[in-house]
Amino acid sequence: LATRIRTAIDDVDVKLAAIDGSIDVAVVSQPEKVAALYAAVKAVTDPLTGLGNRRALTNKMRLFLSRDGVERRAVGVLLLDLDYFKQINDLYGHLAGDAVLREVADRLIRAVPEQAIIGRWGGEEFILLFERITLADAKIVAERVRAALADKPVRFESLTIPISASIGVAINHTLDTHVIDTLLGAADTALYHAKHMGRNRVEIAGG
Repeated sequence: LATRIRTAIDDVDVKLAAIDGSIDVAVVSQPEKVAALYAAVKAVTDPLTGLGNRRALTNKMRLFLSRDGVERRAVGVLLLDLDYFKQINDLYGHLAGDAVLREVADRLIRAVPEQAIIGRWGGEEFILLFERITLADAKIVAERVRAALADKPVRFESLTIPISASIGVAINHTLDTHVIDTLLGAADTALYHAKHMGRNRVEIAGG
């Protein structure tokens, strides 16, 4: 849990390490505080994958884009949509679809740099958020993610389920914007182009 929601925890004024190391003591001595902590974590966590949810990632983007002066840094968004996910649910069932989503979350965690903020945006869409990233590096990460998903199928019970994803990349400095909706809209447009160009590919906003 601590690994998957590491990026959502800035919204909770606690250290998850405290849960890992002293939860029994905390439960005994501060039950109300622990209950509040779990409620706060739940509010920013996707229950299926354990990743940050849309609320957590939106809050983080708002923080990144609100920096000014010397604190202002390039913010990159990778918006990812699984290809033909509805067919996976229709052919193999929703339990298999859930297994695919959990496996995608695990592969994203393994494929991206530690500083990446990973979330489930909704449905079969995932989002990766970066600070201090160049367009060239964002392309490299996006291709690494695409390959990590497409290179091997997901195994669920007796099933072998091939997967792939289309990815749209947007960098706020390239677009000269510090508006969340503008940055997300650019990433979404690039994602649409990736789908239109045949899926299982990366497209760059403004590229």
